[in-house]
Amino acid sequence: MIRAEAQYRTNAQAAALATLNAYRASVGLAAKSGLTGAALLQAIMEEKYVALFQNTEVWNDYRRTCYPNLTPAAGSSIPARLVYGTDERRANPNIPSPSQQPKRNQLDPATATAIDGSKCLGTGT
Repeated sequence: MIRAEAQYRTNAQAAALATLNAYRASVGLAAKSGLTGAALLQAIMEEKYVALFQNTEVWNDYRRTCYPNLTPAAGSSIPARLVYGTDERRANPNIPSPSQQPKRNQLDPATATAIDGSKCLGTGT
């Protein structure tokens, strides 16, 4: 699915669809046809999400693409950056407390929209 996404992002949509369908065939699923544009990217990201479920790479994909467009609990957002762990804070006195750490890395801008163009519901500041 990484290859399919790379093909999609380099405007090789036919190749991306072929790679997606080759993967789907390898896991016993029917081929998808006629997908282009955002629908193709969404299908690729969905397969990637399923294949990598509970892997941290899914979180990185979410931060880049806002897929799936999750609705966070009231008054919260989906973390854009993880705080340093307790062991690291004990061993390194230079790490600020979690409340003083930024919510996202400076050069890692928020994803404003989801693949389908709708507002990304989970991103915070």
